Amino acid sequence: MSTIQQKLHEIQKELKAPKELNNSFGQYNYRSCEGILEVLKPLVFKADCVLTLTDEIVSVSGLNYVKSTALLSDFKGEHVYSEAYAKEALKQGAMSPPQLTGSSSSYARKYALCGLFAIDDNASEDPDALKPEVKKEPVNMEGAKKALKEGKATIQSIKQHRKISPEQLAELEKSVVK
Repeated sequence: MSTIQQKLHEIQKELKAPKELNNSFGQYNYRSCEGILEVLKPLVFKADCVLTLTDEIVSVSGLNYVKSTALLSDFKGEHVYSEAYAKEALKQGAMSPPQLTGSSSSYARKYALCGLFAIDDNASEDPDALKPEVKKEPVNMEGAKKALKEGKATIQSIKQHRKISPEQLAELEKSVVK
């Protein structure tokens, strides 16, 4: 009989979660919670386990966070879990409050899954391949403001993929709050 840790090990060993989506503004590939679940479900079933995702809204210093838990359990009652948090944005483009919460939930769930199943967000599909150093292009402020307003980018994604000065960052943050 396998323990839950042995089952988790087998799932982690077989799991391939490619970055199947592309952000054309930030010019990077990424994986979604839905994409991870699509490749995970057959492996979880094969291991004779159940994967459950739950969310809880928690308040820290007056700010709301979505706390997501990914729980892998077997039919003997053993389980392992991972938790991740995502801060709810106060405003992002034309998104409604439920859309903002849903976006935070999806983000937190993705990282709870990454934590539980040891999905390295920086790993290439070929772990032996050397990644060339990516040179960040300077931020296009008008394009960045438009992408933020339309909900196609976040401040975090812009900081991660573009060269941006503290002054430009402050200007972008002000444009989101308006």
